Amino acid sequence: VHSGDSIAVYPPRNLDQAMIDTIISYTDRIALGLRVKGLVNIQYVVYQNVLYVLEVNPRSSRTVPFLSKVTGIPMVKLA
Repeated sequence: VHSGDSIAVYPPRNLDQAMIDTIISYTDRIALGLRVKGLVNIQYVVYQNVLYVLEVNPRSSRTVPFLSKVTGIPMVKLA
């Protein structure tokens, strides 16, 4: 899977709560393990109900303005 072949959907439409909880757990562990300060971009893929990490970037992504608008959370200010 190439990250350019995917799209971002928020909130996730086809993931059960267990997978969402796993993604949150992985995200917390990765960010804390890397000692990231501020925004981090982590790309995942779920294939046959297995979660894979594609890449981790210690920076924001182009989706931050969209997510801020959808969630109402001022992510850039909080970073």
